[in-house]
Amino acid sequence: MMTSYWLTNVALSLLVLIGLPLMRTAPPRLKLWLSLGAVAAWYVPWPALSTLWASSDIVVRYIRLEILQSLPVPSMAVTPNFSATWLSWQWLAVGVTALGLLLFVARVIAHQRQLRAWRKDAVPAPEVWRRAGYADATVPLFVLDGLDNAFVSGYFRPHIWIGRSQVTSPALASILKHELVHARHHDNLILLFITLTADLFWWNPLVRLLGRQVRRDVELSCDLACKRSSARYRDDLAVELLNRQYRMLNSSLINPMAWGQRFNVYRIRLLAKDTTMKFRHLCILVLMLSTSVFFVSNIAMSQVTTDEQKIVNHLTITTIEGDSKREAITEFIGEPEAQKLIRLAEKADVTLDTHMEGEYRRVIVIESTNMEETRKVVAAFENTAMERSMTGIVSGDSGASMLIDLVFEATDQPPYAVTLAPGDGQWTGVTVGDYLLRMRPDRAKSGEQAIIIVAAHISRIGEQSYELISSPRITTEMGKEAVIQVGNTEDMFTLTLLPRPIF
Repeated sequence: MMTSYWLTNVALSLLVLIGLPLMRTAPPRLKLWLSLGAVAAWYVPWPALSTLWASSDIVVRYIRLEILQSLPVPSMAVTPNFSATWLSWQWLAVGVTALGLLLFVARVIAHQRQLRAWRKDAVPAPEVWRRAGYADATVPLFVLDGLDNAFVSGYFRPHIWIGRSQVTSPALASILKHELVHARHHDNLILLFITLTADLFWWNPLVRLLGRQVRRDVELSCDLACKRSSARYRDDLAVELLNRQYRMLNSSLINPMAWGQRFNVYRIRLLAKDTTMKFRHLCILVLMLSTSVFFVSNIAMSQVTTDEQKIVNHLTITTIEGDSKREAITEFIGEPEAQKLIRLAEKADVTLDTHMEGEYRRVIVIESTNMEETRKVVAAFENTAMERSMTGIVSGDSGASMLIDLVFEATDQPPYAVTLAPGDGQWTGVTVGDYLLRMRPDRAKSGEQAIIIVAAHISRIGEQSYELISSPRITTEMGKEAVIQVGNTEDMFTLTLLPRPIF
């Protein structure tokens, strides 16, 4: 399960990190959402989602029904089997995540303390809005001595902070425009999400690289929005960033206007280029999205087959009512149905015992004293091949109405003899080598003579399903043997049936 999670997210992250340099002149906001998508993918439980889309059909391996008379009823008690491994990968993941959460909380507390310290020395300056030509601006503006940068704080009620030296700068209007765009885009919410993710996945270099890319694209998309609304923005940005030495702010919860010298130069150069969406950008985007879909479908979703469908569930359901005992024994593959079966058994008035024998074999033992409770448990197999095969075992009011002595012979296989106990109009079955044989008897009358018509299905068992080969119908009478041959030169089957009453 964890393997598919890792492979899927590593593939998606690498795909974005490799694809973004090929879209260098694409719209920064587009690159921002691609990076955010790759970061958010680390929160997606891909193996759990894959089980929602997995097929609900079950591969039936073996079914047997026995009815015994005058059997004493043993005393029963519900004894569910619970096992927990404290030192496991799951608990390690919980510990690592908790450490990251504590790191994030500490970061938020330190940021809030820094803001409170700045607020003590800051001076509200609404008149600066009017001086810069933004008389209608409603965002609170604070001027702070000793601050050689500008930034936005807050998430739903933002505040803008600038240094005293920037108030007299000829680029004041562009500086305030830049921070207003950040506030209107609610970019601080993106930074909060990125900071939280980087701390929770503090051990993951791919998440940290993607987080840095998101921060860069937030700044680039803000520059592009300012350029569209102000023709002088690029020149003002060049003067302000290249002719002044800025001090970087030590907080990951804000994006300062000025970054390092190398990235500042890159921002100014990018503003001189055409960053509209082009056909080659669209082609790269389609390729990235289609490749992502391929990764998700072929890594995450296929893991159900490679992991869960390796588990063979050996199920025994025993129902004892009065002096009779009914037992169904089957093996099936289907993890969603197995978990649903266990949940239903825990809620029903039955005895449940389940444990693993080895890595890929689960034993489930259910004992019941009431057929109604048994039916509640078998509801886990509704609308599946298992339900159709188990109908003769757990449904119907009359129970088994006859016994059928069966001898099944297939090409290159020795004869197989078994006694089945189906109810009228109900299916029961048995596996013989590579074949599944299912039978359903019906009583009818031919004139005054009572006859039995047996419908049979012969199927070949595959890895995850079974293929119907032949569906013969045999007509006979109670106590009278019937023999039929069906098939072709490759698969020839001989069925010998002898219906007889139970009593």
